[in-house]
Amino acid sequence: MSEEPTPDTVIKLGKHIVQQPGRDGRDRLLLLLLWGMSGCGKTTLAATAPGKKLWLSFDPEATASLGSVPEGELLDIPLSDESSTILEQWRRANPNRIEEFIRTNGIETVVLDSVTTLVDMATENAVNVVKSATLDNPGMKGYQHRNAITMQILTQIMKSCIKCSCNFIVIGHEDAPQLTDDGHISAIVPLIGGKMVNGVPLRLGEVWHMENVKGKRRIQIMPVRVYKPMKTRMFSTMGDSEFDWKFNQDQWTGMKISDWLTQWKESGWKKI
Repeated sequence: MSEEPTPDTVIKLGKHIVQQPGRDGRDRLLLLLLWGMSGCGKTTLAATAPGKKLWLSFDPEATASLGSVPEGELLDIPLSDESSTILEQWRRANPNRIEEFIRTNGIETVVLDSVTTLVDMATENAVNVVKSATLDNPGMKGYQHRNAITMQILTQIMKSCIKCSCNFIVIGHEDAPQLTDDGHISAIVPLIGGKMVNGVPLRLGEVWHMENVKGKRRIQIMPVRVYKPMKTRMFSTMGDSEFDWKFNQDQWTGMKISDWLTQWKESGWKKI
């Protein structure tokens, strides 16, 4: 039987301890961008994530559809009526002392709903900060400010979640279809804005798309048809790139993110 590593046998690179992925005894965290059409069930799916959830509600009435969530599992911070100046508080390290809140209240998952509305607030912030920028025409400096403050907020919240071993889910809406010159749909992407369509997904391990077609809710885990980007480390992509999501919201039974994470852990972090 091999001995446990001692301080003398730990491998270091500078001040960093070198670890073998999947063998350090820690649970993996869900860092997810969940995007799709309005009303497809994104909020409900996110609410099936593990444990008590802290909901950062930039969308008006973001949690209004979650009346069936088990009691005590949801703490909602309504931010939709706040001035865009509050974003300055959320772009700093440990924004609004969220790390202390997570630990004190036993939060296992933080949900930001939605990044689309956050981008709109960041645009308003740019108008207040950047000279000559307007909502109709923010200009290059206005867009740069919008992108910078949005990415800073997402990065700082994610860093705090990782420090607290807390899952982080970002909900995004679906943009209008991109069309070819002859009017055919070439792509449908998240409604995030500019270069952040690629920048935000790069920072997150999971990117899932959702749709509701004639009452059937589906989750896409890899690019399919005109939808992109999507990616996954949790699910096997050897078969279909999408699957039906079966969930009874009234009874709160069916497929849950918390169950998928448990399966992933029990498999030794092999794709499920």
